[in-house]
Amino acid sequence: MKTIKLIVCFCVTIALTSCGDDNENSDLLLTNSNLAGNYTIENLTGEENETATSTSGAIVDLATSTIVGNTFKVELLINANGTYSISGPYVEVKNTTPNGGPNTETTDIPTTDTNGTYQLNGIENTITFTAENGNFLSGTYNVNTLTQNRFIISKNSLEPRGSNTITSKIIIDFLKV
Repeated sequence: MKTIKLIVCFCVTIALTSCGDDNENSDLLLTNSNLAGNYTIENLTGEENETATSTSGAIVDLATSTIVGNTFKVELLINANGTYSISGPYVEVKNTTPNGGPNTETTDIPTTDTNGTYQLNGIENTITFTAENGNFLSGTYNVNTLTQNRFIISKNSLEPRGSNTITSKIIIDFLKV
């Protein structure tokens, strides 16, 4: 009987001590104080589609590109007072497949040095960055995730270029340091 009690006590002790902090990965309310902190980029992905409209009104796909970032040395500082700064280099690899042509890959090493202000919209779950200089983070992004250690944003955009249109989506995954 003592052995059974000992085993039960041991199992209960293990069950109670093995519970981790579930709040670490649960979503936080989108507020300046919850967002404030130092971040690095963990992941950056995107896609672009270029189309043209013919004189008859038909939309023609011209090219599709995928963008993947890596080797991040970018630091993002978000302050509770509504200001931010982001700086540092990273590698961006862009694979483009033109309609009817061979795939091309280009590699770029952009360096960002942007600062400005931000405005949160908790109802729409968005953040709008207003850059004072630079343009890496600029415009309105959807806030996909905000936890104790992660901040993921995405942005869809439509940009006319002459008779062509560029439709793009970017997702940036920040990790709190």
